[in-house]
Amino acid sequence: MTLGVTGTWRWESGNANVELLYRLNPKSQVRFLAQYANTSLLTQDIYNDSFSYGGPGLKIGLRQDLPYGLQLAVRGECQRKKILAPALDLTGIETSSNRVDLHGALEGTLSKTIPLNESITLEIAFNSGIARNKSDDAYNDYSLSFYSISVGVGY
Repeated sequence: MTLGVTGTWRWESGNANVELLYRLNPKSQVRFLAQYANTSLLTQDIYNDSFSYGGPGLKIGLRQDLPYGLQLAVRGECQRKKILAPALDLTGIETSSNRVDLHGALEGTLSKTIPLNESITLEIAFNSGIARNKSDDAYNDYSLSFYSISVGVGY
């Protein structure tokens, strides 16, 4: 079960939104695939679905038109997940009976759309982001960052 509050603010050149959620897992049994150190390439999305944990979460987004036809989009999120599954070290030894993750992420995109003629546009974008998942489960304790440039044609 998830309880939440959302808010959106709009103005002439942009908008912002906020989402505050609290997930409750009333059952004592969770759904997850067993994790074995050094034997699986499974990502967190596969073996840790939204019904497998409880805790608060916050998401914030901002979109703003800038001078020279630029557009900025920024998204951030933070969560505290209490998972009713054990935390393990990389050798598979249990370090805690309930895994706890503190997750934070921030992503931003700066883009510009250029009309090439009446029906075709060119969009150029720079995207960057960082994430940190601090976990007492060694396999799920990670940091990452990314950068990308994209070019698209639309009509």
